[in-house]
Amino acid sequence: MTGLAPLSANLPKVEDHLQHIVKLLEKHRLIETMVDRDRVSPRHELIESLIHRQHLVELQLKLRSLHPADIAFILEALPLNDRLMVWRQMQDEQGVRYYLKFRMRCGIR
Repeated sequence: MTGLAPLSANLPKVEDHLQHIVKLLEKHRLIETMVDRDRVSPRHELIESLIHRQHLVELQLKLRSLHPADIAFILEALPLNDRLMVWRQMQDEQGVRYYLKFRMRCGIR
């Protein structure tokens, strides 16, 4: 034995990924609320659009780094509105659909 930690101990867990996604969604809601309050700015629509696009890109990048099975777990754990937002940002829906169906067939929650 070399005393090294197993490789899996260094990998983030799916719950960590879920927390990261939840924090991204919370940040998005908070920033949208703040931007929405500043409607008097002549550039309000531009600022709102840029911030919204930036958030979506951040979410897409995170999703691309995850395995479809992890995304399926995350989708099931999110409230409906958040689930829909995440689903719309998916690149590989087929892989995630497979794991969602598999989890439902096996009764995994």
